[in-house]
Amino acid sequence: MSTFVSMNYKRLQRNLIHLNSVDSTNNYAANLIKSEKVQSGTTILTKRQTDGRGQRGRVWQSGANLNLTASFIVYPRLEVEHIFYLNMIASLSIHRLLADFKIQSEIKWPNDVLVDRKKICGILIENQLQGHRIESSIIGVGLNVMQREFEEGLSATSIVLEAGFAAEIVDVELQLFAYLDFYLDRLMNGELDYLKQSYLSLLFGKDKQFKFTQEDKTFAATILGIDKSGRLLLQNEQLEIKAYQMGELKMILD
Repeated sequence: MSTFVSMNYKRLQRNLIHLNSVDSTNNYAANLIKSEKVQSGTTILTKRQTDGRGQRGRVWQSGANLNLTASFIVYPRLEVEHIFYLNMIASLSIHRLLADFKIQSEIKWPNDVLVDRKKICGILIENQLQGHRIESSIIGVGLNVMQREFEEGLSATSIVLEAGFAAEIVDVELQLFAYLDFYLDRLMNGELDYLKQSYLSLLFGKDKQFKFTQEDKTFAATILGIDKSGRLLLQNEQLEIKAYQMGELKMILD
């Protein structure tokens, strides 16, 4: 790994809460925010998550003490219209982290990171709003680190499988924390174009055609990118361009 980690963070403060077991790090973080004012950068890290959640209520399965399951609390001072930039900075942080292991990754809209079409990381971001601004955000990350075997039919991989050597989960978390601080600083400095272009350069399937399902309909479309609110832009075979919200459709990977 690189020596990027620095103790001089610009936006986050180190406050690590390391748990042996918890139902969900995102749940723990949400309850913590309700009970007290915690500093930006407070991180919930667990060895075992019993009820991890993915996007739209899906279960996130992870081997105990094998992977990074963590939630980072941040106060981004962001307008609601820019909410998807939180997905961008989380995805970019994971990409940079994996690059330290010489692992080339791509970002699959809206919240996965892939290596050779295999899932290595899932991201779940939950926000608390106040008016038109984001009051606080919980960036939940499930990153496969030491897991070597996965359920049959699940296309997944891990750092140890891709890099060929073991990594300490606490070291991975610290490195990820540093990258989150870096990209959050760029976001809070208003560098939206930089973040969007960085994200698009890593967007899985960009300018390529895939099949998608929406409810009971299957169609082919080309991925063009995302709009200003983070919706996926697709051009169908009739050359119509449409924008889709999270959860509206599913990409079919052969």
